[in-house]
Amino acid sequence: MVKKNYFFPTPFSINKYKIAEPETEANKAFDLIIEDPDTKQKNHVGTYCRIEKRQHIEDSNIEDSKIFTKNVKKSINFHHARENRLKGHSEEGTIFNYESLDSGQIFAGRILGSETDLRQIKTLLESRGKIRIGRSKSTQYGEAKLTWVSKEPEKYESELQGLTLDELKNHFILTFLSPALINNECGFASASINDLRKSLAKSLNVDTLNLTIDNIEITKSFKKTEIVENFVSKWLLKKPSENSIKAGSCFEIKIRVANDQLDKDIKELLKKVPPGASKNRNRRTDW
Repeated sequence: MVKKNYFFPTPFSINKYKIAEPETEANKAFDLIIEDPDTKQKNHVGTYCRIEKRQHIEDSNIEDSKIFTKNVKKSINFHHARENRLKGHSEEGTIFNYESLDSGQIFAGRILGSETDLRQIKTLLESRGKIRIGRSKSTQYGEAKLTWVSKEPEKYESELQGLTLDELKNHFILTFLSPALINNECGFASASINDLRKSLAKSLNVDTLNLTIDNIEITKSFKKTEIVENFVSKWLLKKPSENSIKAGSCFEIKIRVANDQLDKDIKELLKKVPPGASKNRNRRTDW
């Protein structure tokens, strides 16, 4: 059986030297949220990565690991605009372009839900074989083959290395593996640090801990934002765009409470951690 290797969004804090001198530095990578070794200019290592720790080192950091990177292959295709599709000819001098994902690439993901809903979704999609997704899916784009990795619904378990929730303490690193939509007090999506702190205080709270935004300190951050929007074909309209924290953004977080208070409530606190939380890469918790 062929082993499947999954690549996840690379944390923005993982960098390599922009100009490697000597050449031995070309293969070095650094997790800048842990430590920046010098003042040399560095670049992000790649869009997606897979990190393998050395087996004989139980709590190795990024310098003791191997990093395999992978970037999504894309193309830009130009098209002539046509006002009347029935006539078939294009408008003179009017062109537009599409950025598309190249064919032959494989993307993996999960559908989270109740067992009943998952079985219904699988039944609906199983009979279709091939699917079409994205823009212009009725023409030359978006044809894909959907393959189910598992035959039956499974309890969610993170495939990230080092899943040890019991080791979560009041100092950890949070990395987003997908865009994070966080609502502000008015109900609109926000990518601000303060709204993230409020959301963390609410998400990690338990009855006896009573966390507030003042208890959540973000000491370091490597953050990018993006606009998320979708087109609803039944409406023939776009959904309102929303600000999000981009996948790969990472934050060093400290919960400012007394250690004995946190230890007392740690079991209740862990129940609030969303599925997929994982300790990884030297105190890193991935969601």
